[in-house]
Amino acid sequence: MITQLIIYLLLAVFSGFLAGLLGIGGGIILVPALYLMFQNIPFINQPMHIAIGTSLAIITIASLESSYLYQKRTAIYWPIIKKFFPSLILGAIIGSLASYFIKDKILLYIFAIIAFIIGLYLLLLKKRILSHKNLKKFEIFICSFVIGFLATMLGVGGGLIALPIFFLFIKIPSYSLVGTSSVLTFLTSIVGMFSYVFMGYDKINKYSLGYVFLPAFIIISIFSIFFVYLGIKIEDKINTKNLKKIFAVVLIATSLFLIFQ
Repeated sequence: MITQLIIYLLLAVFSGFLAGLLGIGGGIILVPALYLMFQNIPFINQPMHIAIGTSLAIITIASLESSYLYQKRTAIYWPIIKKFFPSLILGAIIGSLASYFIKDKILLYIFAIIAFIIGLYLLLLKKRILSHKNLKKFEIFICSFVIGFLATMLGVGGGLIALPIFFLFIKIPSYSLVGTSSVLTFLTSIVGMFSYVFMGYDKINKYSLGYVFLPAFIIISIFSIFFVYLGIKIEDKINTKNLKKIFAVVLIATSLFLIFQ
């Protein structure tokens, strides 16, 4: 019990910090860590699905605070969010439903492979810039749908998928990069959270609400709030280029750990 509590507190640090620093809510750390923990709890069935549902619930709280703090700085680029919103939500709903039919192990490998690919793209590819004003409706639909779909299917929140798109393809003001990512993370996570609660309502797991494991959700969410502000303060001192490298290294390291663990 003490060991679990310590792990929850460490995850709260990472979740809140990454929500403030990168606007991604920490799902890239939460999902694999919670999965490894839940594997060893006898009364938990489908540990990967519960890790994803719990991660999305935690990210909802952290990204809401992060979005609020960035909005106070007027550091959110609302035009792109308005364009993305309809198909983003559609993708988030379909992504949640898709995960319901995928086995735990397959979800784990999909998570690791996508994290690895995104990390490599950020490290190796040169930036290609398109103005969001010149995007066709079909391109907007594809980008936002993919963000929503992968965010909820993998439990990482929209920012994890949105940031590479902003870094590589769509130019938005650099000052609003993380704040905009935070809002996309919140929107996808809250849709995903309710979807996983609903989809898992008939699953019998102690201390769970659907696919959300309540002890982990409550403890990590409460303590992560304190570290969101710290992440935002540090983000002020890191330029976009360094932010991109940090993000890429975190993705690659996590994916390799999951593949070879």
